Amino acid sequence: MPIRVEPLVSIVYWYDEQPVEHITPYRAVATILWETPEVVTIRGLHGHMTRAMREELRGALRDAGVKTVRAERHGRELLWSVADGSPGHVAFDPS
Repeated sequence: MPIRVEPLVSIVYWYDEQPVEHITPYRAVATILWETPEVVTIRGLHGHMTRAMREELRGALRDAGVKTVRAERHGRELLWSVADGSPGHVAFDPS
């Protein structure tokens, strides 16, 4: 029987210096849940995330073809640049 395995979760780490394997302490981490190739939800944010780091993530997601990003921390919506009106989430358009 044929099967297909699809990666649906990505983990993003931000470092102050070039990481050495997984032993370098990270500044921030986020979990990306891929709902579709164009829609993701960012959850599990931990650490100190600056606006510059958010913009770096926005660019990476845009380059990956993402069109809608929903962000949530501790069960609450986060304010990103463009609200899409979805209940319980605030999204941004990464373009």
